Amino acid sequence: MFMEEGGDIDAAREIVAAAAEGELYLYPGDQHLFTDSSLPSS
Repeated sequence: MFMEEGGDIDAAREIVAAAAEGELYLYPGDQHLFTDSSLPSS
């Protein structure tokens, strides 16, 4: 997952922890970039 590779996972966890209500969803695999129309799962 590029989020974990780029270090953004820690920032995402901090944002969720600071929010009154929030959840962090992590999906396995690499076909979850919803804005990439070149992916077969789009």
